[in-house]
Amino acid sequence: MRTFSKMRAAFLVAGLCGLGTLAGLAGAALPPPGKPEVLPAAQGSLAVVVAERGYIDDAMLLTADGGTLLYVQTDGASFATLKAQGLIARPHHAELSPPAQPAAAATPPPPPAATTPPPAGKKGAGKKGAPAVPAAPAIPAPPIGGLPAANLSFRVGKDKPEELLSGLPLSIFRMVLLPEDRVLFLLRDTDVGDAVQGTIYSLKTKARIPLSGAGTSEGNIGPVNEIVVTHSATGPIILSLKRPADGPRGEYSLHTWNASTLKAGTARSYQVRDDGRITTDKGTGQPLYFLDDYQTLVAKHDGFYDKKTDVRQPDFIGFVDTLSGKLRHSQPIVDLPGTFAWAKLREKHPEPLFIHIDPASHKAELIRSNDRAADGTVAESRVDLTLPRATKMYEMNTLQMQLLRRERLVFSLNVDPVNEEAVAAKRTDPDTFELMVMDPQAASPTVSKVLSLPGHKRPSAWFVTDTGRFAILRKHKNFPRGGTQIEVYDVNF
Repeated sequence: MRTFSKMRAAFLVAGLCGLGTLAGLAGAALPPPGKPEVLPAAQGSLAVVVAERGYIDDAMLLTADGGTLLYVQTDGASFATLKAQGLIARPHHAELSPPAQPAAAATPPPPPAATTPPPAGKKGAGKKGAPAVPAAPAIPAPPIGGLPAANLSFRVGKDKPEELLSGLPLSIFRMVLLPEDRVLFLLRDTDVGDAVQGTIYSLKTKARIPLSGAGTSEGNIGPVNEIVVTHSATGPIILSLKRPADGPRGEYSLHTWNASTLKAGTARSYQVRDDGRITTDKGTGQPLYFLDDYQTLVAKHDGFYDKKTDVRQPDFIGFVDTLSGKLRHSQPIVDLPGTFAWAKLREKHPEPLFIHIDPASHKAELIRSNDRAADGTVAESRVDLTLPRATKMYEMNTLQMQLLRRERLVFSLNVDPVNEEAVAAKRTDPDTFELMVMDPQAASPTVSKVLSLPGHKRPSAWFVTDTGRFAILRKHKNFPRGGTQIEVYDVNF
């Protein structure tokens, strides 16, 4: 066995040292025996897909044009296959564009800049005594957007599902369609912690595409802690992140691959020293959290030393480009306890936008970053959201989100049948799944409900395209993985 960090060694001892071993691990937990419960007929659906054997796993998606549904079918013990169902074309739908916002509200105005540390070696601009005008960041932030759009180059029949790949690993929990008819499968065995691997298959050759070099093992990406497909300044990339094995001290390692060519890109590591700090091109700082799908590391950065006054400037919030190590953006610290509270809020959300519902106050908020913020201005903000129902009527743990593009965020919540209002009125509300949409860049985003479905008293998972094609997986009631059927609908945004 190779010499790995403690996490990697434990991961491999548990069995994740190759695809063959992966297939033997995933059967640790199987769905309830017997035939799956038959769900009521789906009213208004475009298509309903049911597994003829085994069950439908969590990994599913729609092509960008909404013309093909891809999903993994398995029994959790002996087989896993990738299947595809062709769908009728989504008609032209110009009316699906989100409502136009007033010009003044199209992009949230940045808060006024406070005293900001000047970049190293630079003096403030403007007249004497006048505040300097914030400059544009030297390294622009990655563009905010959803998954890169990808379609199949071949057609899939609409009569019945077709098998595209067989003999897949049994531990697939997510997949992403890549250009050139390739699929990235993300693998995790829940019995061996949070380590993940990524394996890529070609739908043209029906074979796995092995990768080599730094950041890979046995032809796969990882094992690491996170793998994402995201937008970068140079185009779509696959990015992996490995955290310190005995955090918080230790090494963060990042590797990237071009999502179209699969060529290896940037590799970089950050050593968290014994004092809890990392080194940037402008000094050192205490890492707080990641942004932009791990392409930005936010740190409490040391203030720059001003030789002229022989005084070190105050510490500030630094946004470090993780793939270059250079400081991208800075903003002043106006509330130090609030800064650490924000870091806690952001701890599990490296994406640029997400919704937070406070369990005590039932307050719903949009937490967002601004990829166009000028240097020296506040790059992150939070704004209150008004949902179609009182927030306390929803089950907060059913919240799911998908960012489609910079101006469109889709999310869902299930109505709690025994919410406070229902209990007070001595009634039980219908178990309802509600799909909502908003423009997260608006100054005051308006939340609109676009679809309501029976919840069937079970969890669900879903995927939606920017064209308004929506697929929902009805998951098992008492088994954490997979479900019984997928329903496809068309929704108007």
